[in-house]
Formats: sequence, C-alpha cells, structure tokens
Amino acid sequence: VHVFQSILKKLEDFIKDKSNCNPMRNYKISSLPQDVHILMCSMEHTLEDVLGDEQNIEGILLNSTQFLFLTLACCGRHSIRQTRKVDILICDEASQALEVETLIAMSLRPTKIILVGDPRQLSAIVQSQDAISKKFDRSLMSRLMDIRDAKYHMLDTQYRMHPKISKWPSKQYYNNLLRNANSVVDKKRNWKFPDGYQPLTFFNCNKGKEARDHTGSHKNEEEAERVIQIMSEIQKLNKNIQVKVIT
Repeated sequence: VHVFQSILKKLEDFIKDKSNCNPMRNYKISSLPQDVHILMCSMEHTLEDVLGDEQNIEGILLNSTQFLFLTLACCGRHSIRQTRKVDILICDEASQALEVETLIAMSLRPTKIILVGDPRQLSAIVQSQDAISKKFDRSLMSRLMDIRDAKYHMLDTQYRMHPKISKWPSKQYYNNLLRNANSVVDKKRNWKFPDGYQPLTFFNCNKGKEARDHTGSHKNEEEAERVIQIMSEIQKLNKNIQVKVIT
C-alpha cells in the first residue's frame, strides 16, 4: 500500500511540475521502475505463500524490500548474493574496513557506491607485518583518496567536541579545516574545572606498566589510580555532574 501511494504521489508531482528546471523532477520519474518492481513483488507473493515456503521466505522478503541494512560480511551470504542488484550501496565507516571486506559488498552489483568515513581515524587492525607491507591493511576509501587529484567531499563541521578539544585534531589532522557548529560554541557549561585542568588535558603516567590480569585483559594500575584521583577532584567541585571513563 505504501509503495502504491508513493507511485501515485510521484506521478501527481510530475504532472503538476511542468518545469524542466527542477532536477528532482527527473529523479522522481527515474525511480518509478524500481517502485513498480517492488509493488509487483509484493503483489506476487501473498502472506500465505510466504509463510508456506519456509526455505524461500528469506529470498522473497529480500527481493520485495527497498532498503537492505547489512554488515560487509553479511553481503557475502548466498541468499544476499542471489537478490536483485542494488542501485546504490552506502558503506558507513568505510575507512575502518579492509579493502577486501568492502569488495564483498560488490557482490550486490551496485550502480553507484558512496563511501562514508574518516581515514584520519583508527583504521582496521591487521596483525601480520607481511600483510601490512603489501598494504592489505588499507581501506578502499584510502586507496581511492590517495589517487592523485581524486575528488571527495569533506564534512567539515563537528557537533560534539568543546572547541578547545577540536582545535588540536583540526590542526594535527585536518589542516585547520575543521569547524565548530554553533551548538557547541554557544553551549553553556555550568560545571567547573579543577585548577590546572582544561577541556583537553594530557597527564603523563610515565611510571605505569602494562600487565595482564587473570582473565588475560590488559591493565595499568597507575593509570587507573590517576583516573580515580581526577574523578575525585572534579566531583568535589561539581556534585551532580555525570562523568564517563573510556579505556
């Protein structure tokens, strides 16, 4: 029903809009064949047919849907590869995926690929030095961006960090191109910093040593004690503040 209503709406808009200057006009019409295909798939299989064919139920549902949300590894499943090809493949966190992992998604035979990610962040972890020497730790996004004169679009506005925190990564990694949204610049902060503390502060725990506990997890007791000390100092000045510790 929703697909049918969408088709009618697009046809109605197309008839009303007689101006060829509207770029969305051609887009809406070009997407009609896909909508009609989805509608036909939905009409072809009744609920009784779907429930009565347990072995093919996944294929029926996959072929009658408009959006697929998958992990890269899932794209290699037989049932996924047997579905109709997709028009657009959007890969999120593309810079953290190995090139070979992204290639798995190519089995969906997309017409267009959009890679979204930040190659300046932590990349995928590869242990083999031999693999690293052959650049098997590289993402497809990084490979494409390394091409000379390659064109890409940078999302240059951040909405999370205090401006004093974003200043350093902007200078270190983004050639001072990172901008702060008004929402973080104008945000009022009612809590207080202890003396000597800044929104971004580094503490040197040079006497700390990495060790493993009985479960095999890594630990550093000096760093843990320093975190407790910092937490105590902050809470003395801010009774109702909420603090999260990321290790």
